[in-house]
Amino acid sequence: MRNVLLSPEAKKKPPPPPKPRDDATSASDRGGARGGDRRPQRDDAFPSHHEVNTALDPRARLDAVLKRPENVTCAECPTRNPCWASLNLGVFFCLNCSGVHRGLGVHVSKVRSTSMDKWSEENVAFMEKIGNSRANAYWEANVPPGAKPTASEEGDPAVAKYIRDKYELKKFCATDVAGPVDASGVVHKTHDAFAPRERVAGDRMASFGSAPAPGSQGGG
Repeated sequence: MRNVLLSPEAKKKPPPPPKPRDDATSASDRGGARGGDRRPQRDDAFPSHHEVNTALDPRARLDAVLKRPENVTCAECPTRNPCWASLNLGVFFCLNCSGVHRGLGVHVSKVRSTSMDKWSEENVAFMEKIGNSRANAYWEANVPPGAKPTASEEGDPAVAKYIRDKYELKKFCATDVAGPVDASGVVHKTHDAFAPRERVAGDRMASFGSAPAPGSQGGG
């Protein structure tokens, strides 16, 4: 077999053409070359679609507030798992106590069902800020021993009296602050249920007192 002698020019072969690269693969390769990790990067600063909906849904947030340890018991009695609430007082209470709250009037307590009524984001945000523990720290600051009901039955006069004394007459509330204090230190001022009625009554009495006596007007 003869040996074929090739010239130096023939030994030089042209380089192969460059292999096409995919842009996404190239970007991944370049990122891996810099950081040593070719796995796709996930931005944890943005939660998934499901997580966003759960975080912003008022119903889900309300359910989470109800599960807090301070809210699993009625604000007025030992009944567990309250399913009613007061939008302006920020407390949760049981079915029996909800009837008394309704009797106070909406100027004192705005009652809502936690399961049947519609809740706005603003309503839920207030319940998140207050709740039974922070509310009672104000409303029950000066409760005498044995005054709070130890049981609740429908139509129980002792429970009705306690709730009216607590919110309507403000017999037990703290005197060094104007209302419940939330986690941020903000004071949520309470209603003054009797002031408007007293002012109206006082104005009427004053008007009667200033009216001229019968026969005092000149008639000839």
